[in-house]
Amino acid sequence: MAMTPILVVMDYTGWEKFELPRGFEETAPLLLNAAIMPMYDFSFALSLQLNPAILVGFATALVMPLSFVCDYFRHGMPIPWSGLFGAVIVVYGLKLMDGADAGEEHASTKVADANAALLPAENGHCDDESSDEEDT
Repeated sequence: MAMTPILVVMDYTGWEKFELPRGFEETAPLLLNAAIMPMYDFSFALSLQLNPAILVGFATALVMPLSFVCDYFRHGMPIPWSGLFGAVIVVYGLKLMDGADAGEEHASTKVADANAALLPAENGHCDDESSDEEDT
């Protein structure tokens, strides 16, 4: 919405002429893109609920390298070495983050087990035999 005034000025000056699509061949890809975007937004929001935000943000960086792969298979365009190098870096970073996240879950399980051992039993007393507080 913020770009609308700039587009009007560009069209009026003739620098960039605005045209509506002229038929189904030009309209169909636009409609397909418009239909796909809500699915992308939903899947992004779902991934934020299921994964750490830093991991989701980092994985979003795979969009560009994957577009190179899609262009290669769909249009026969060569994959630039910079795109391949970037994809390798991103995948390696995701693997490192996944390993760190798995280690963090293992450590949090140990902490939860230790905390559960310190909680009082159902009768209100600790299971520790050295407790001097006994009901008489």
